[in-house]
Amino acid sequence: MTYFDPPESHAILYEAIHGGPPPRPREVKRMLASAGVGFPCAVVALQYAGRKPPRLAEGRRALPPHRLLAVHPNMAYLSFAGPDPPFARALARRRLEFGPPHPCPAPQRWVGAVQQAILKLRARQFAPLERRLGELSFERERAARQEALRLYRERHAPYEAAVRDWLRIVLVRHQRQLHEVRRKLLEFLMLLTRDLDEGWGLDRALHEQLARLRETFALPLFLEAFPEALRELARYLRGRLADAGEPGAAGEPVRRAQGWLRERLAEPVGLAQAAAAAHVSPAHLSRLFRKETGRTLTEFLQRQRVDRARKLLAETGHGLLQVALESGFQTPEHFHRVFKKFVRMTPRAYRLAQRA
Repeated sequence: MTYFDPPESHAILYEAIHGGPPPRPREVKRMLASAGVGFPCAVVALQYAGRKPPRLAEGRRALPPHRLLAVHPNMAYLSFAGPDPPFARALARRRLEFGPPHPCPAPQRWVGAVQQAILKLRARQFAPLERRLGELSFERERAARQEALRLYRERHAPYEAAVRDWLRIVLVRHQRQLHEVRRKLLEFLMLLTRDLDEGWGLDRALHEQLARLRETFALPLFLEAFPEALRELARYLRGRLADAGEPGAAGEPVRRAQGWLRERLAEPVGLAQAAAAAHVSPAHLSRLFRKETGRTLTEFLQRQRVDRARKLLAETGHGLLQVALESGFQTPEHFHRVFKKFVRMTPRAYRLAQRA
């Protein structure tokens, strides 16, 4: 047997490796001793294709004595004793991606050694991309995300390239933090769907793609997993992004009313004025709006005003009252209530989060 993952060690070591509470040294020593891991040793993190860990102890190319810990798909952590060069050559022959070994003098240091081995693997994997991207900053990451979101929502042809550009920046900047990478990808999906209220259909579509991201542990695999998640989610979102300007998503009266309203967000306008601009009756426009966009004209107008407020909060130093008035809200109380409804946080908390 070349790997060990009984339920007890699977749960305890998985949680410890990924930032959970460290197990007691006695527990680690007992689990590793039962698996035949000796000390001192070295730990190597490796990435493999598929869900099953590679077999490393078969045939003439068997490795020196080792134990392979496999607790989730695509990644394994190998403890071994012996010279490094023969070991590295044996792994290379199997076409596995692996990082430099990290020394582990004692059982209580094993979890930390695994974490350092993971970071060494990621550093090796992302070094070429890091050199190609050059200096990265929060501002560059945010600008790339905004461009990717804009192109995706408008269905412009190059949106996949823009998403990949942003994704590469995220992976390189946050290669030491798997949870931070996942959080940023989740936030991207939330921004795409924050204004949709489509019941169980949206919940299911999001759940499937979030599960895909949760099951990805090797950071380079996000370069394929995340664009694929977006393509799958697009099947649901297609036809539901009329408010972002997707061609053909709404009829002419609705598009005319949307354009007229966008130009007058700071003014006290409503259904009657929009209907007159669209050359239809208010009742007819109201029916068309709900039928073609899935929401009321008031909801559309509120969402557009919230979007303007989000931009002002993130990019200016205007006070909350000024932001509210420039976005078309007549009172701070109404602004606070509507903003929290759509963004799930207060305007002040949103501004702080954008500047963090």
